[in-house]
Amino acid sequence: MADSNKEFIQELIEKKILKKKFKHVFEEIDRENFVPDFLKSYAYEDIVLHIGNSQSLNQTSTIAYLIETLSPKKGDVVLEIGTGTGYQTALISKMIGSSGRIKTYEIFKDICFSAKKKLKDYKNVEVILGEGLNQDISSFDKIIINASLEQIPKELLDNIKEKAVLVVPVGNFIQQIIRITKKEGKIYKDKLREFKFSSLIS
Repeated sequence: MADSNKEFIQELIEKKILKKKFKHVFEEIDRENFVPDFLKSYAYEDIVLHIGNSQSLNQTSTIAYLIETLSPKKGDVVLEIGTGTGYQTALISKMIGSSGRIKTYEIFKDICFSAKKKLKDYKNVEVILGEGLNQDISSFDKIIINASLEQIPKELLDNIKEKAVLVVPVGNFIQQIIRITKKEGKIYKDKLREFKFSSLIS
């Protein structure tokens, strides 16, 4: 097991789990800072960590894949459903820079307040207690949902803006990552890898 975040990220790169273009962001954001105290000894292992309320912090390899699929860029306005510990939020925050902003929702009060504390110095991040999908999403460039849906709501597809990207796990026991884009008014769906996610609670 790696003894530091830098060693951990280098291991992921050597195993071809993490792409080199993301190295500086993942090195800058130390996973240990977003892991509950009782799990810190596991911070530099590429494993799922259960954080309470039947919720979990995804493997870093899964987060890397989701971020690569979402492809956040400088200046993007991002909606994240499911803040969790705030680790993925912090990574996206750095990628979109001070000209971008990320609005992230967490439905569990204790998890939400913990993430708020960890993300208080991230000026382009707004952490909100709530479900998050019951809003107008048409202003967001990138949308990422960190819990599984049985199916993608029609209103979500209807409201996505032109050239926006939506990344969501869909399915019951095992979920498939779906990447949705909108180009010239037409919706495109790419079915990607399979993972295991918690179900979305509303």
